[in-house]
Amino acid sequence: MININDLKNYLKNHLSERRYEHSLLVADEAKQLAKHYNYNEEKCYLAALIHDIAKELTDEENNKIIEKYNLPNEIKNPDYKSVVHAEIGSVLAKELFNVDNEICNSIKFHSVGNIKMTL
Repeated sequence: MININDLKNYLKNHLSERRYEHSLLVADEAKQLAKHYNYNEEKCYLAALIHDIAKELTDEENNKIIEKYNLPNEIKNPDYKSVVHAEIGSVLAKELFNVDNEICNSIKFHSVGNIKMTL
């Protein structure tokens, strides 16, 4: 089980104050949407809270993770700058907090979507 306080502490120490506050607000909204759609509120809260875990990494940090996990090299392309954090974030969420695949996929596709997305 993931300790939400540990996750929040990690995010607070690795994100700007603005990005951290954004993550908290998105998580609260996701929980409300989950309630409305009768879906797992805690899982949605967690996915939304962690969705931008890699948003503020440097290019050097991104490249190290891309190499370490053999991620597609095309995400190094500057045209992908705004979405590379999603691919890398899904990997970090798994590595650092052992989140399940459904949450990893929600992180991975939160910026671009996916034809096979579920609720």
